[in-house]
Amino acid sequence: MVLNKKGYIRTLEAILAILIIFVFIFSVLPQEKESVPIQPAEIRLLHQSMLREIQNKQAFRDDVLNSDDSRIIVYVGDTLSLVGSYGYLVYIQDANGAVSQPGTGLPADKNIYADSAVIGSNLNTYNPKLVTLYIWE
Repeated sequence: MVLNKKGYIRTLEAILAILIIFVFIFSVLPQEKESVPIQPAEIRLLHQSMLREIQNKQAFRDDVLNSDDSRIIVYVGDTLSLVGSYGYLVYIQDANGAVSQPGTGLPADKNIYADSAVIGSNLNTYNPKLVTLYIWE
């Protein structure tokens, strides 16, 4: 029985070429990046319901327009204490200027979820405010 050495060598070359191509493709393809945490549904619903209440209740609207967050902080704290142990921060700023984040109060080692609502001015003055609600576990 005579073996065809050229056939074996060509087959080995083809397999080696396929392996090299696979190694090249998998090393060049972008690696999976660290995923950005998606806002949990419970926190999204909390944001929506609390911001809607702040937008619709006249006392809260007046507090926001006067940059008085004390009653809103109590409301948010009471609401969050009913559903779990969440940290939170209420931040009110002028909607006409540049939007910024609070300088202090946010933890560096937690996933923080934020949502905002614009509270328009009343009939007497034009001074809209942006209320941002930060929540973390």
